[in-house]
Amino acid sequence: MILWTPLYLEQVFEGLDKERPPYEEIEYLGRKVEIERTEDHQIRLIRLYSSNPLDYLDNRFQPGQLLNISPNMAKK
Repeated sequence: MILWTPLYLEQVFEGLDKERPPYEEIEYLGRKVEIERTEDHQIRLIRLYSSNPLDYLDNRFQPGQLLNISPNMAKK
């Protein structure tokens, strides 16, 4: 793949070497989602995995949304 950009290579790959938090996949309200646990012990929605287009219009599944479940309940 070729990436044509006016940016310097350092700008394109900036932050690539930073350690990212581990993501987990769980089932939330009957849908498979990818979450991250924040430092203040909250659970943030990262990604929704669904084949139903209406799920993506539901505000409860917007990326960045804090989920209303206890951290102990969020198991794989």
